[in-house]
Amino acid sequence: MIGDGANDCAAIKTADVGMSFGGTDAGYSAAFLNQGSQSLEIISDVIKISRCVSQNVIDTIKLYLLSNVFKQTVIYVSIYQASIYGDIQSVYSQFLNFFPCYLWITFGAPLKKISPLKINDNFLSKEILFSFYGLCILSGIGSIIVYSLMIFVPSTQIPGLNLRSDLMDDQNFRYSLLYIGIFIGIVLYCYEEMLVKQFFGIYGRMKKQNLQ
Repeated sequence: MIGDGANDCAAIKTADVGMSFGGTDAGYSAAFLNQGSQSLEIISDVIKISRCVSQNVIDTIKLYLLSNVFKQTVIYVSIYQASIYGDIQSVYSQFLNFFPCYLWITFGAPLKKISPLKINDNFLSKEILFSFYGLCILSGIGSIIVYSLMIFVPSTQIPGLNLRSDLMDDQNFRYSLLYIGIFIGIVLYCYEEMLVKQFFGIYGRMKKQNLQ
């Protein structure tokens, strides 16, 4: 519902999406206001912003969904190796999860033109499946490298680590290193998904295709 008079306040208030113009009587009950000229372009602006927010929500859920799959996998690996899921693993994973989400929200600008087609919110779409496979490949390579380092290289020879072997085993440091290596692969993939494609103009076109 869109209106500019006092007689429109009740309808705007009860509508799912109430819109009006700044400086009018109906503006007190509207959820969206157009502070500029009194033009019906406010309708297209609200649609573009809502689609942008919906796409950001889908991207964020996709990140958390995929990261939780690998968290569960690492827990199984840790249990198989007679280890436990440590606090340091949970802390690092939460910190690394926040940055890609903030970047998605920052880069998520509305499109200049509205597409006549609906937004793509199918979690089984080709784009998401290809992203999942790419995530599996990169994370698998990272986990193999870190696991090989953990198995074949003595703990006293790992660069930057000068702790005793018994202290490292007690603190499950090796398994935390395995977990962090796998999760870094996830974060690197997410940054490649957003930053590289954004800089080369590919990410904007890909988001436009998702909106279509």
